[in-house]
Amino acid sequence: MTVQQTIIKGVKELLFFHNYLVLPKFGGFVLKINSSHFSGSGTGLIPPSKTITFNAQLKQDDSVLVIWLQNSLNCSPAEALVHLHDFAEFCTAILATRRRLSLDGIGFFYLDFE
Repeated sequence: MTVQQTIIKGVKELLFFHNYLVLPKFGGFVLKINSSHFSGSGTGLIPPSKTITFNAQLKQDDSVLVIWLQNSLNCSPAEALVHLHDFAEFCTAILATRRRLSLDGIGFFYLDFE
């Protein structure tokens, strides 16, 4: 498994336990919790769920992903942070050239006016 795949795996795993997660120098993944509700026709009950949103302004490291990556790769915190910064630069470059970035199991990103 590559470092990039490991980081994506970490984001997916950590979002299961945390309501937000910051990828330093890229942005924050934020979970919106949807409570259970009845369907539009009122015949079924929709279970609670979570929707992932993204906030590009949340760029300051909260260390959650760094610590997880450090343990997964058995490396120092500084090395884990370098890997995360490299991944953030990779994501930014993909968005700048292709304008769409897909992260398996998380979703896709694209550039627009916002």
